[in-house]
Amino acid sequence: MMNNANIMVELQNPKNWKRTHKKQYEVYMCRPIIGTECQNMLEGAKYVTDKNKQFILSGTVGENWIIDVNKLAKTYTFEDGTPITPDTLRAKCRNDGQIDWVKLKTRSDALTNWAFHLPNSIQNFPVQTSWGDTLFANRSGVAHLMGDFLVCSDAGGQPNFSDVWVVNGEIFPRTYDLHAFPNMFTQYITSSDTIKPQRSFIKNDTSFEYVNRGELNKNAGELIARGMYRLFMNTFSKHGYQVKHYTDDGTHYIDVYCKNYERLTGPNQVYLTIPVEADGRILTGAIFDDDCAIEEVWVPDGFDGRRKDWELSIAEIRKKLDNYSNNVQI
Repeated sequence: MMNNANIMVELQNPKNWKRTHKKQYEVYMCRPIIGTECQNMLEGAKYVTDKNKQFILSGTVGENWIIDVNKLAKTYTFEDGTPITPDTLRAKCRNDGQIDWVKLKTRSDALTNWAFHLPNSIQNFPVQTSWGDTLFANRSGVAHLMGDFLVCSDAGGQPNFSDVWVVNGEIFPRTYDLHAFPNMFTQYITSSDTIKPQRSFIKNDTSFEYVNRGELNKNAGELIARGMYRLFMNTFSKHGYQVKHYTDDGTHYIDVYCKNYERLTGPNQVYLTIPVEADGRILTGAIFDDDCAIEEVWVPDGFDGRRKDWELSIAEIRKKLDNYSNNVQI
């Protein structure tokens, strides 16, 4: 009877691996805000998007995983065959930099892979991936048909044991070539139809911090400023403040006026202003006192895109503006 020790010996022999490659099938891709969590329920892995792996994929049975842009472009195209490039991705972006579910298909020039069938008798077999996750083949509580497959990349015509992952036994015949496994799936319908995910990871209240700062372009300043404007409108306008967004010589400005600014004239128009340069850099923000002298210079030090940092800053801004609005003499 096969056990984990026997399997480990079998896995180390390249002759036990079968040559295969990905079929052309469909998946769905989205790019939510950084820090979004998703889960691959098949192998028990949880993921969080970060600046390196910003994209979430949804597979043939709705399983999720994250991927970096280079591997995304190397493995998939858009549904119509258009290559995945910075420009084609940008065309799919909302103003806040997010991308809702888009259908992709595997590239027709898919690279060689190698596969090893793990029988159902081996349960919860751990596989350490090259990207640092531990996946569990034939995980308890999940259907596997005749057992999961361990799949790896090719290295000079041989299995690359340093790059191994798990493919569920029900998904493998839908997504990988079966010539090396004759008659194994004769009773199994290998349809590769992929259903569009019902769950959306996109946040509709997003703001400028979620724009991908690694892909800033000539429109970055406008995108970030619009996001910042929405954030400040949501935060301040419901409390009676007025928020304005305007441009001057390529720089965007977001102004927040105190509650009774319309009744103030001259130097008493107290406000917070934050300039955003055309290339997306956020400059110093200044809070002006009632003589138009700078009371405090506000710079988002260590800005890393975490919303909570901005919410703390906004709370401080509100406190200062509230104090002024409550004490101003009209």
